[in-house]
Amino acid sequence: MAGMYDFKNNVKTVSRNRCEPPRKRGVETGTTHTDTTLLNTFQQHFAAAIDSFQDAVKCLSEFVCNAAFPDTSMEAIRLIRHCAKYVSERPQALREYTSDDMNVAPGDRVWVRGWFPILFELSCIINRCQLDVRTRGLTVMFEIMKSYGLTFEKHWWHDLFRIVFRIFDNMKLPEQQTEKTEWMTTTCNHALYAICDVFTQFYEPLSEILLADIFTQLQWCVRQDNEQLARSGTNCLENLVILNGEKFSPEVWQITCACMLEIFQNTSPHALLTWRPAGQDEETADGKHLDADFDSVSQSSYDRALSERGHSQMSSDDTWKGKSSANW
Repeated sequence: MAGMYDFKNNVKTVSRNRCEPPRKRGVETGTTHTDTTLLNTFQQHFAAAIDSFQDAVKCLSEFVCNAAFPDTSMEAIRLIRHCAKYVSERPQALREYTSDDMNVAPGDRVWVRGWFPILFELSCIINRCQLDVRTRGLTVMFEIMKSYGLTFEKHWWHDLFRIVFRIFDNMKLPEQQTEKTEWMTTTCNHALYAICDVFTQFYEPLSEILLADIFTQLQWCVRQDNEQLARSGTNCLENLVILNGEKFSPEVWQITCACMLEIFQNTSPHALLTWRPAGQDEETADGKHLDADFDSVSQSSYDRALSERGHSQMSSDDTWKGKSSANW
């Protein structure tokens, strides 16, 4: 349609500029065009502009990931949040949308053309951007879940959490130890609590498909060397049980207890329980012999002490008797 902004060219331009020296004027111009289109064209002609919706969200994601312009990044995240409002208010337009390259059931078109692009790009922002930007992206992603999750189908949730759990993927964590520590302490920690909040809010649809995966993720967090993340894992497990325990079935309780048991086993100080002083293992070839020798020595000492005590008592009695006879 006339006046529709060419988002595909905008994405290419923004992506290219991210690899070149910062061009403030170009970025500002692109942001202005995208802002105008999202707030005006989509507002008035969303059904006609659906074909450009995914490109628009992708374009905003590229603006966010341009580290040279943090203010633009935050504004772009706000616009992505605004895109979720369009999807929520106009689901019928997405259901009725058809294209030659789209073989999707009408009921899933809202997810494929609407929610998934938004949430996927937010996950990319979380994995690619610096701390302040990715924290804002993480917050917005879970705000969208909490605000619109009632309209999500079960299999949509399953696809969504496959994206969310990538935050904890070892293969995607930073290689540098300091960066990895920061990632676990901030992003992983924040995401863990947010996941548990969403799970509690939508327990009925999520318990059947995500409970086992969430317990697995909590166990992973507890096993990490990062103490704060490990503590958060146990705290989140406690919160899940306290807030949702009344709804647990016997089968869910069994899974929960198994999860707790595994956490206890993984965090018990086994090395301390089997610790021996240095050199003790070299002095004895068999611990059982050592225990037997120790018991023999202990018994001998006890018998000797008892015998000495008996003699001492007899001597005291004789002395007492002697004194008594003298008095008489």
